[in-house]
Amino acid sequence: MSDILVLGAGIAGMSAALDLANAGLGVYLLDKEKEIGGKAAHYACKAGSNCRKCSACLVPYIKYQLERHPNVRILPFSLCTDLQGEPGHFRASVRLLNEKRQDLGAETTLEVRALVVATGFDLYDPTPKEEFGYGRHRNVITALELEQALWGFPALSAAFGENLRRIGFIQCVGSRDAQNGYPYCSRICCGYSARQALKLESDLPGADITLFYQDRQTFGKGPGFFRRELGSHTHIRPVRGLPAKIFRYPRDELTVRYTDIEQGQVREEGFDLVVLCPAVIPARSGPDTFPALGLERDQNGFYLERDVGVSSRKGIFLAGTCQGPKDIPQSIAHAKAAVGRILRYLA
Repeated sequence: MSDILVLGAGIAGMSAALDLANAGLGVYLLDKEKEIGGKAAHYACKAGSNCRKCSACLVPYIKYQLERHPNVRILPFSLCTDLQGEPGHFRASVRLLNEKRQDLGAETTLEVRALVVATGFDLYDPTPKEEFGYGRHRNVITALELEQALWGFPALSAAFGENLRRIGFIQCVGSRDAQNGYPYCSRICCGYSARQALKLESDLPGADITLFYQDRQTFGKGPGFFRRELGSHTHIRPVRGLPAKIFRYPRDELTVRYTDIEQGQVREEGFDLVVLCPAVIPARSGPDTFPALGLERDQNGFYLERDVGVSSRKGIFLAGTCQGPKDIPQSIAHAKAAVGRILRYLA
């Protein structure tokens, strides 16, 4: 049995580990957290009266299979600290952490034939964008915080108060911003915010929802995505124009000042909840944490891909958002491509 080490147990790492195990290979699945699943383990189902294909349900399904697979050994609270050897005969040093991710000093060595790097992504911290008041204004939250609230609370009122009648989404917070953020498009924000808006409309009948955007990015969805998803929903209003400021005076409500590009006017509107959609950025547990891997990075800080799923170093493969922004189906597809490359490499 050939052993493969998978670094990161988010949706891409889990998908790669399951496919490799189903191919008869022994797999070590390593993650610094206690539970596997990554950020997507706390994504909420967006279904209303029908499925909206957000793919959040795939995470527990794959996790269930992995935890019972005889070819998979899950290593929680673990970190790869060193890599020696050569392709086909790697020796990976793995160090154990405690629940606070502090080094316990205990270390083991794994002998593996190949590695899959699936260290995922982080999100841009909106705090430095003081104009949005994140961290200062109550009910200015990130899309991930909304996702976790939809997943973990029986009703949104338990998280954000009873009066949620006007909700705004602000796209591209830190994305497509070469001066104060990241120059690239995060690719997934338009799709997930549209689904979140539809979920809120379903959960909060009568609520008015506004989506502020620069322009509509529909990677993998086709040009009719927004029209199909939002066109018949009278309580969801797309507005082309990114807000310049969020403030509370002279009223207690959140006031959003923005330029309506299509109307050519500066406007102010009140909201009960404002959701910021931050940039997808390289994981802090990625390139700088694993210098021993010797992997190259692209101009945006993600791992450089020589071919689909293939890193800059022989015997090390890439899966998911460690290579660039992707949604759940795209991450799974990328992991499957990496597995295909690994099986060819081992053969």
